[in-house]
This record gives sequence, structure tokens and C-alpha cells, in this order.
Amino acid sequence: MSGGLILKTWATLTVSLALVHCAGSRPASQEPQQATVISVRANIELREQQSATGARAASSGSRANARPTTRVAADAGVAEARPPRTRCYADDERHPQDVVDLSSGRWHSCVVLRDRSVRCWGWNNDGQLGDGTRSGHNAPIVVTEVRDAVEVRAGWDFSCARTSSGAVQCWGENDYGQLGNGDRHASASPVAVLGIRDARQITVGETHACALRAGGAVSCWGENEFGELGDGTTTLRTRPVAARFGRGVSELSAGDGGTCALHETGAVTCAGWLARGATPVVVRDLPTGVIDVALAKNFACANTVDDEPRCWGEGFVGQLGGENVASGEVFVPRPINGLRAVSQVALGRRGGCAVRRDGQLWCWGRVGAAARETRDSNEVIGRPPHHVRSLEGVVQVSVGDDFVCARMNAGGVCCFGEGSNGQLGHNRNTDASEEDPVPVRW
Repeated sequence: MSGGLILKTWATLTVSLALVHCAGSRPASQEPQQATVISVRANIELREQQSATGARAASSGSRANARPTTRVAADAGVAEARPPRTRCYADDERHPQDVVDLSSGRWHSCVVLRDRSVRCWGWNNDGQLGDGTRSGHNAPIVVTEVRDAVEVRAGWDFSCARTSSGAVQCWGENDYGQLGNGDRHASASPVAVLGIRDARQITVGETHACALRAGGAVSCWGENEFGELGDGTTTLRTRPVAARFGRGVSELSAGDGGTCALHETGAVTCAGWLARGATPVVVRDLPTGVIDVALAKNFACANTVDDEPRCWGEGFVGQLGGENVASGEVFVPRPINGLRAVSQVALGRRGGCAVRRDGQLWCWGRVGAAARETRDSNEVIGRPPHHVRSLEGVVQVSVGDDFVCARMNAGGVCCFGEGSNGQLGHNRNTDASEEDPVPVRW
């Protein structure tokens, strides 16, 4: 999510047509948005069906348990987290068991409930919580004027929701037209994205957003400094424009300054800063069977049918999770050290987290409170992959700027990391960070 990470100049960066990275950069005064994970279309459709019938939703970003869960022991040499002081189950009456989707932005998070309402909590300086005010909340509040939601995505300081009819509504910051309503005025209440009535999936970067539409076409809007909208230009767009990803797109993922599309053929195409252009190009050197991709500022990870994610890009502080922890620039995707049987990956500024098929949560690099403590340093190396032992039964994870939230299989949410902006949602008036996950209070 934000700045501090030293980027090499255009002249010194090695550009390889054999590999295209899929993330972007922001001005020095701002920080990059948490990565958005491509989720498999089958799972999105299943989640909508389950939501409509009141059943428990499958994990966002997983393949809806397409294969039996495989229990894999931690490989030798992979760091384990310290024993927890407490466990977070989020299973009492204060923690509704009906969250079906989760997404985190800079210092806020939003969820979709089984009744298809949307609730958000945390920082609210631009109205990104969608309650019509700019007052922060340390517990979830109802987003006004959004009904029948099936998907929510949180950007830097804005949020968007997709309804079952295919409409898209956004709220919050709008400096770059990321609300898609034709102007650049922030809105503390949801506004309709112009011309989008057939969206099948949405994704957001730091200050741009895209929708996958019926038929596999893609429309994007918002900031376009690095060509992240994929329309062949670097012109800011306050309303959706057609991206040049072509037809046959099955999933989308956006990061800071970049957007990638997963095609029905299995190919991945990307546009934006690390793709070095505004026209989508094919990512090379990825293994066959890619099923989802997560993007961050200047690194990315792809998961495959073998459930073994591989990452590439800048790894100076351990954000790639590789065997050598701090690995410099990596142009060929490498496995995350010792981490297999993965159903979903989410990335932050300098690290990431993964949900395994046995419900364990593993994280690496600098995530949570450690991300804030070392925000402006490239000399502090993050941790290798480690098991967050105080969480069991995780089905979805989202990584914010300096905190992490996990959706549990019972439908509740637990968060850990920095809490000074209410981003942990535990309804406590405190600036303290939490190393151990705490349940979101409702």
C-alpha cells in the first residue's frame, strides 16, 4: 500500500519481454493499494447462489472445494509463528455468522453479508465507509443505498460493490474518477458507475477499478497514469472505457498502477506500470494451469491447479516469500518457500498471506503492524512464510496497509495488525496494535 519502497528508475530496470509484471507505482506522497485477488468465476457464481439461498458461502478466491482438502505438514526450515496468547474464533452472538465476502483497503474493510447488505469499518476521511459521513468507525456500519450486493472490493480510500443484477456502485475518494460516475468529486454515499449493468466481477486498484462484463469484455475507469486501464492510453477516465484485453476473459485482478486478465485459455495478460505499457501484453514464463493471480505494487503471485503459488517481481524485503527471503528482483516466478495446498493468496505492500486448503493462514514479508513500523525502510527484511496459529478455519484473507483480516468458515471475521484508525473493527477506542487476531465486533 504505500510508498517507501525504493523503485529503480526506468532506465535501470531490466525489461524482459519474457516476463511481464502486473502492478504499479504511486507518487511518493501516496502508498500503493493492497492487492486484489483474482477469484475463479465458478466460485463467484457459487457464492451468489449460496447467498441467495442463505447457505454458507464458499471461500472467495478458492475453487469452491473443487478438490478434496489436502493436509500438508509445514516443511522443515519454514518459520513458525510464536504460540498464540488467545485464539480468534469469531463465533459468539456479537459476531454474525453470515459474512460471504471480504475486502480491505488502506485503513478500512468492507464485507457482504448473507442478506446481501454491505458493512464497512475503519478510516473514513473520504467517505469510503459509505454511510453518508466522513466519521471513522471502529466497528462495522451499514453502507447506505446498497442492496442485493454479491461482491465488494476496497480500494485505497474508496470502495465498490456489485449487485446481483450486474450494476456497480462506488463511494469514497474520487480524485482520479475512480467512482466512475463522470466527475471527480468524492462521495460519502454510493453512486452508480455509468453504463455498467452486466458486470460479472469487479476489481479495484489503488485509484482505479475494472469490471468484467457479460461476454468476457472488460471496462475500466479511474487513474491511468501508467496505462493501468488497458485502453491504450494514459488518459484519466471518469467513466468506464473499453479495455483492450480482448474477449474470453474469465477473471480480473488490479493492483497499484496495473491490471491483469486471466483468459479462458489459461493465458494471463497485463497492462500498466510493470507491464511497461497501456496495451495489455502476455505474461511469459508462468506455469500451465494458472487459476488466479494477486497483484501488489511491484510484485505479483499466481496460483495454479497444483495449489502451489509462485511469485515474481521485487523481493528486496522478502515479499516474494522465497527460499532466500530477500531475493532482489526475480523475473521468473518462484514458489513460496514451503507453502503448498493453497486456495487463495492476497498481497500487501511488502508481503502477503495465503489460505491453505486445511484452513490455515500463512503470511510472509512485512504485513500487519510490522508494515507500518518499517514503512519507510528497505533495510528491514520481513519474515519468511509462517503459520498464524491463532486462526483456524480461514476461508478468505485480505491484506490492508498495516493490518490483515480473515473470514472464518463460520462466517465471522478476525483481524490483526495496526488498529489506530479503527481498521481492526473490534469496537475498541484504542490506538494499540494487535499481534494476535481479534474478532470484529458487530
